[in-house]
Amino acid sequence: MDYKTEVHKAGRITIPIEIRKQFQIAEGDILTIRQENGELKIITTQQALAHARNLVQPYLQSTESSVDNFLQWRREEGKREEQDLGSGEEA
Repeated sequence: MDYKTEVHKAGRITIPIEIRKQFQIAEGDILTIRQENGELKIITTQQALAHARNLVQPYLQSTESSVDNFLQWRREEGKREEQDLGSGEEA
């Protein structure tokens, strides 16, 4: 759907309420205006973040959490340390 808006003094425009509600744009939000293929695009912070996530996703080695992997490794290390202490071995 197309909307018309007037350019005011200092280049200000008003974004219609329907669009602000649909894209959850609130007063004080920062928007990006991009020139692309001879057109202007207004991009919300949420859209920019989603785009960045999509760009990075193919480069992630795994969907597993590094923190979860570290914690699991640490638990296993802790058990080994307890077993070593219980058997009288020194680390």
